[in-house]
Amino acid sequence: MSVATESLPAHSTARPHLDQRPGRATVLLFLTLLLVGVGFTIYSLSTDIRHAIPQGLALLPFLLLGVAL
Repeated sequence: MSVATESLPAHSTARPHLDQRPGRATVLLFLTLLLVGVGFTIYSLSTDIRHAIPQGLALLPFLLLGVAL
């Protein structure tokens, strides 16, 4: 046997615990990142629409995007 295979343990203990619920900090981090991403998407879409349509912001693209999602 080589040195690399001799130093490995028989069973790895560094596995994720997928059968347990995530902690509050994890849920809070996930929801925060989700809201930041959705907010950035809405901001970017509205900015692009404002530059494409000089009269102002049209709601039809938002409605169509919502239906598509």
